[in-house]
This record gives sequence, C-alpha cells and structure tokens, in this order.
Amino acid sequence: MTDKTEEVVQIDGVELTEAEKSSANAKAQWENVQRLTINGVLKSKEESYKLTKMYGGDDGVLDELEMTMIKYDTDHNGTFDISEVKSIMFDMDKKTKEVNINIHLVITLCIYTIQY
Repeated sequence: MTDKTEEVVQIDGVELTEAEKSSANAKAQWENVQRLTINGVLKSKEESYKLTKMYGGDDGVLDELEMTMIKYDTDHNGTFDISEVKSIMFDMDKKTKEVNINIHLVITLCIYTIQY
C-alpha cells in the first residue's frame, strides 16, 4: 500500500490552494498583502492574507461588507457562532436607536423652524 500524501506548498508559512500553487502570481500576491486592522488590532501579514483569502471573494479585495464580516467573526473561522450573532444584533439595535433619535431631532427642528 502506497502512502499518497500531497505536497503542501506554503509561502512564509501560509498554505496555498491548488490554484495558487499553479499560479505564477502567488509570490507577487503574497508580497502585496496589506496588513489589516480589525477592531483596532493590527493583524500579522499571515493573518491578513488568510482573512483576505477567506472573505475577499474572487477579486481578492476586501470591501466594506467583507471587512464588517471579519470584524464580527472574532475567532476568524468563517462562521458566526451565537455570541458573534448576539454582538451583531446588539450593534444593529444600537444603530437603529441612534437613527431614531436623529429622525426625532430632525422632525423637532423642522417643526420649530416652521413655527418661527
């Protein structure tokens, strides 16, 4: 019985996908990785690369929505557990209350302006 183990190709300790292994651009992409700051913490180049691969989609570029997903996925495993969802809900509730307060303030100012 032969032991079929796949060769693991890495760049600076980060595992590459099959597509990246065959890509002549893999080293160049690695060199261009920008370190991410998540929740005020500067991530290592390795963490930034993994998060960009996980959340960046086909273009490999993180947009605002993907950065928000990284922010709430605190263990960076690609899924949201109950505590992470609670954190999302808490922040959404807080933002909703802020918007409602601002709406009431604008309405009050409009009414005040119309009266005088």
